Amino acid sequence: MPSEFKQQLLLTTDGHCSYCGKKIAEGERWHMDHIIPRCRGGRWKNNLTPSCERCNLRKGGSKPEEFRVRIKEKAYKIVASILPDLEELFKFIPDEDAEVIISDYSNILDYISQTSISFYLDDGGEQ
Repeated sequence: MPSEFKQQLLLTTDGHCSYCGKKIAEGERWHMDHIIPRCRGGRWKNNLTPSCERCNLRKGGSKPEEFRVRIKEKAYKIVASILPDLEELFKFIPDEDAEVIISDYSNILDYISQTSISFYLDDGGEQ
């Protein structure tokens, strides 16, 4: 694709990644992402959107809704993996402090479970 088209595409998001909303700096590498991946039939020109390199590589061949699920699952796994370390910590702190920590920990897991992932363009480019 010609560079003029690429620059026009970047303007559609005011220079932001369509997914995380990160401002793409002048000269920074970014990708023209196929919203519906090419491997899944998304070959038309109006299927392109600006994406930072990190988001596009993580999205891979998934559709946006599948990408949302993967982000959420990863966040949940990261937080859930902390539990063994917390249990180790509980040996060294008062029980009432452990109760507060486990309550906060549970709240974080609940929040992740109940929160929907929104991309930059979902909010009309405002986050």
